[in-house]
Amino acid sequence: MPLNESVRPRRSNLTTQQQREAERAIYGLQENKTLPQPQTQLTRAELEQMRHILAQHDKQIGPMKEFDLNKPPVEPYRHQEFPKAMHHHGDRVTRIVASADEQKILEAQGFETKPYPSEAPPDVELDEEERAEIASIDGLLKKKKKGASS
Repeated sequence: MPLNESVRPRRSNLTTQQQREAERAIYGLQENKTLPQPQTQLTRAELEQMRHILAQHDKQIGPMKEFDLNKPPVEPYRHQEFPKAMHHHGDRVTRIVASADEQKILEAQGFETKPYPSEAPPDVELDEEERAEIASIDGLLKKKKKGASS
């Protein structure tokens, strides 16, 4: 059944004191108005005993670690040999290996762990037409540099 909120709530016929007692009963508070006062005067032996208990607790738990929530702590980097990338420079193929056995198999097929070939690629032979084209492009670039710097 829906609650009709357009109707004004009825006023309680309890006095203010009775309302406070009812609230205390609802929340499980004590009947008397005065709450028990904590003991403030401790003897020297009690203080030493409390310090001893706190010291034992601190030893068990260790110091409190503080960290920035925006930069949480991360585990330090630990080097792992595998997985590793293997490269075949002739075919320009790269494969990932997960163990030393796989690495040996790929090395037998001509793969290397170096990302670049150990020797430089051979120079490309150009014919006269290609050399003339390169010279004309170089000439255009030199003209643009002279025009841009003036």
